[in-house]
Amino acid sequence: MEWRDKNHVVGIIGGMGSYATLDFYKRLLDAFPSEKDWDKPRIIIDNHASLPSRVRAIMYHENVDVLIDKLAESYNMLINAGATVIVSVCHTSHYFLNQIVCQEGADRFLNLIELAKQQCEKNKFNKVRLMASEGTVQAGIYTKCFGDRIEVIPSNEEQLKRIRRFIECVKQSNISEDDMMEFGHFLNEDELPVILGCSELPVMYRKCREKGLIMERDIIDPLQNAIDSIVARYNGR
Repeated sequence: MEWRDKNHVVGIIGGMGSYATLDFYKRLLDAFPSEKDWDKPRIIIDNHASLPSRVRAIMYHENVDVLIDKLAESYNMLINAGATVIVSVCHTSHYFLNQIVCQEGADRFLNLIELAKQQCEKNKFNKVRLMASEGTVQAGIYTKCFGDRIEVIPSNEEQLKRIRRFIECVKQSNISEDDMMEFGHFLNEDELPVILGCSELPVMYRKCREKGLIMERDIIDPLQNAIDSIVARYNGR
């Protein structure tokens, strides 16, 4: 397939965590099927794994200034390298990136939360369940963006502990059969559309789907929304 504009350069702020970034990179490559490597887009990844914890920065105000400076460093580096579209694989990082994205480069930034909102509006969902990290929930990143028209049901304290375990399994690339069984049960607890609001969760979700552990349901994967948007830009849509 011939892509319309090969001058586009995709910039990825990654490393939060690294295996989720690797998964996103593969999914993005798969979205551009081609016989030759030169038919795929140029992709620049800053796997900035040494960044301070986004969750702890929100919950305990740890290393906030350092985190903002380092995220800004990644963002500006990608702009200076020629990135025409930039995505951060980490949902929680958007709390800080919204303070960083400058007016000059704002049109390059794909905001995962905004993309999720657009999908919910398109599908006319008025209530969704959010699976996300403690930091994303506490900061209200999704609830503030979605406003009053779409009710976001966050996880409670006990559910957040379970979600943290799922996230860590993927971060450590150590997912057991028991982990997948528990995730399947967790996701099947109600029938509301679910936002996979942490970059590790789509990895766990697809593994469970492959095992037949998850019933058919509406899933909002903001990272897939970002991939779809990147492909659309390449095709002039």
